Amino acid sequence: MQDPTHLPIHRDFSDPGQQQPGERPLDNPLEPQADHQDASAEHAGQSSPWREEILGERVDGEYKTTFHVYKNDQQISYYLERIYNLDGKMVRMVKRAADGRSETRFDSETGDIERIFEAYTLPDGNHLSKEKRYLEQDTTTESVLVVCPKGSLVRAVMRDAVGLINIFQGQTEFAKEGHATISVNHWFDRKTSKMTKREQIQWLPNGERGVTEHFYFNADGALLIYHKLLYHPGTDRYLEEIHHYEEHTQKLRRKEIKTFERNAAIANLEVTTFDTNGAILERAKNVVLRAEVG
Repeated sequence: MQDPTHLPIHRDFSDPGQQQPGERPLDNPLEPQADHQDASAEHAGQSSPWREEILGERVDGEYKTTFHVYKNDQQISYYLERIYNLDGKMVRMVKRAADGRSETRFDSETGDIERIFEAYTLPDGNHLSKEKRYLEQDTTTESVLVVCPKGSLVRAVMRDAVGLINIFQGQTEFAKEGHATISVNHWFDRKTSKMTKREQIQWLPNGERGVTEHFYFNADGALLIYHKLLYHPGTDRYLEEIHHYEEHTQKLRRKEIKTFERNAAIANLEVTTFDTNGAILERAKNVVLRAEVG
């Protein structure tokens, strides 16, 4: 197991290539890495070398804590606490720096990482907290919360992975008033890591979905189905639209448009089919039972 002692306090403990919380547009819903560097890298050109010094130790019952500082002659990078059990195995490590802290918990038998928690201040003044848990069968789950200085939620991010492959990642943005505004969620094939489904939601202030869009892809990444559900609060009516695409040419082959009221038993349905050149073959309108919709 890699000893994370000399890694920066804000090290990205998530999988390689993943982005971290910030202000990136929702077309790429994951968040960029915060602009902070380990002081050891930032001052790599200085003549004074970085070193770790032991400050002391303390015994509390069945655990021993050793205290360290990582510094050079000009400044301190971070303080470090290592907590060991009676068998001398490290069970917890805590790093503290000027703008945040991190805590790593280890399995006392195997030494594997069980949980990592980080909290620090972003360059824009918002506060970020991140927790990653390592579960059975090489799975991990990660949650990130970004909160403004006044305590209001700005952003929530979730990520699930198997090994180095993401199987889900999603992000929700929040308004200053506290309600969700936009969500973007992605699902991935655990064998190929290719996206199988994308979901985009525009939330209304009352918590209902104003617009919901789903994109379904095949194993090669071709779009198969596009599904949109639009809610109009003024009339309490829905418009549902479904597109079916030919997976090799990506041309639209069938389009369904349905309109219905919230609690209605029936829906108006219009179905349009297209030939391989995109010309309309047939357009039919009908009234169907809601149970037949979809």
